[in-house]
This record gives sequence, structure tokens and C-alpha cells, in this order.
Amino acid sequence: MMYFGFPDENIESIPKGEYYVQAVLHKYQTFNLASKPFKIIFDPTNHNIIKIILSEVNPNIYEPKDTEYIRHIKIRSQLLTEFLGTDIFSSTCISTSWL
Repeated sequence: MMYFGFPDENIESIPKGEYYVQAVLHKYQTFNLASKPFKIIFDPTNHNIIKIILSEVNPNIYEPKDTEYIRHIKIRSQLLTEFLGTDIFSSTCISTSWL
């Protein structure tokens, strides 16, 4: 079974067991940090602190180049851009056989 930080409302809803955990901090275009994944033994009745260190820097994701067979489309989201205060885009790719 896999659990994520959201949408669980509280940590007590996660069953006792062994889990691999990893933290990721993604700040849009600025930086992308992560911890190394590691195994913990989790018990929601135990209130021990689990220390997670953001020690890894993930490389930037570069925009793919169009090829003879694939075209990439990028559309700016006006609502998300206004809400987050930075340009946010949705992107997809299509086969040139559809063009």
C-alpha cells in the first residue's frame, strides 16, 4: 500500500508498518530538493520525530525539442499564473502524423 502526505487529514490514519519515505520540495522553476529515500518503522501511537534531510538537488527539467515525429505544445495557464504569482504552463506532445 502507498501513502502520501495529502489527502490524509492526520498522521493517525496511516496504519502501523514499515514504509519507505522521501521528502521533495519543488519550488517551480527555482529549485527542486529531495531527501534520499529511506525505510522507517511507523507506529501512529508513537510520537517519535523522524528527521528528513533535503540533501539532494534534482536537475532542472529542460523543455524537450520538437522532432520530425513529435511536436511539443505549451499553454500558459492564466488562472494558475495569477494564483501562484509565477508563470505556470501545461504542456503536451503530439505525433506529427496527426498534423
